[in-house]
This record gives sequence, C-alpha cells and structure tokens, in this order.
Amino acid sequence: MTKQDLRDFRNKSSEVRQLEEQIELLSKIGPKISNFDKILVDSGRGGSPVEQTVERLIYLKERYGVLIAEYLADRIRIEKAFELLTPNERTAMRYYYFDRLTWEETAEKMDKSTRYILSLHKWALIKLKNM
Repeated sequence: MTKQDLRDFRNKSSEVRQLEEQIELLSKIGPKISNFDKILVDSGRGGSPVEQTVERLIYLKERYGVLIAEYLADRIRIEKAFELLTPNERTAMRYYYFDRLTWEETAEKMDKSTRYILSLHKWALIKLKNM
C-alpha cells in the first residue's frame, strides 16, 4: 500500500460526502415525489425542470452506489493493512485518512505534537509500502 493509495482513498471519501450532500439537497429542493427512481423521464434535452431534477437525482444515486461500493472495499483493504501498525500509528492514520482530520487536529486529539504525528505517518507509510 502506497501513500498514493491512501490519498486516493481520502479523495474518494470526499467525493462520497459530496454526492451525499448533492442527493440530499436535490431531494429537499426537488419536487415532492416519493420515489424518483420509478419516474419515466424523457432522455432528450429540453425536458421540464422536474424531469431534469429527476434525471440528475437518478444519476447521482447510481454514481453514489458505485462509489460507495468501491469506498467500502478500499476501506476494508486499508483496515487490514493498518493491523500491521503500532496502536499510535494506526490511530493517527485512521484520524487522518478515515475521519479526515488535519495533522494538527490529529495531534491535538492524540495529545501529541504535530511533528510526532508526522513522524508516525512516515514510519507507517514505510511499513505499509513494505508489506
């Protein structure tokens, strides 16, 4: 496992959250329809605003389904890799990559210096790369 693998996971996590927010927003401001997925929508451009909203919501839900499956598979793989780390390394990595805290927030939460946390990260990456 490389640093790029972990960065990609963190980015995927952001994309999942953005899709969740977009779906929630469209569901709130869109038409008050109980089941968007069952509505037949004209596939051509120029549909009504309701049809466009429904099309967008269906697309976002489909994309979310694919992305969440990838995210969960990656998370399981990363969790297994993290088992090789020391408890402090594992905690720092989880805070940063899973909880999306900054290094400073991670240090504060662990009651350690940022420099120490960055050192943990460096050693954790070396271990993960060599696994």
